Amino acid sequence: MAKSRSASMTAFSTPQEHQEMSAKQIEQLQHEIQENLSKLQEVEQKTSRVEEEITHSKRETERRVELMMENGELVHALQQLGCLLQEETRLSEQLKSQAASDGVQTSLLEKRSKAAKEKTKRLAAEILEVKRRLAKLKACKKAAQAAVPEKTSKSKTQQRK
Repeated sequence: MAKSRSASMTAFSTPQEHQEMSAKQIEQLQHEIQENLSKLQEVEQKTSRVEEEITHSKRETERRVELMMENGELVHALQQLGCLLQEETRLSEQLKSQAASDGVQTSLLEKRSKAAKEKTKRLAAEILEVKRRLAKLKACKKAAQAAVPEKTSKSKTQQRK
């Protein structure tokens, strides 16, 4: 045992230096552990924030999809209205540029423009009707939801039996 003790002490001049070196290594390892724990906590916090953001984004997407589904008729009517307005604008510009060149074509363009305006008015009226119906349906839905009592845990248990 004396040989192994003296062999391990050859790297250090005294047992006290060996002990001091071990204490420094322990301190260094403890410091590294603390740093790694801090980094781990940071990563866990960031992960938690990202998960919350993902959950929020999913909820928002679901809400938007539901809203679009509820307003499907309105969205479709608005898209048609936009197309008709573009067509009306194009025809009006074409009418203005060709007005001097040909009276017959001008008359046709005027008729088409007038028809587009009429269709636009009808669609606008249809949109207002859809909005009115949607508001009425929402009011009915809210009234129905208010009329249905919320189930308590006791009534849920009774329904299961």
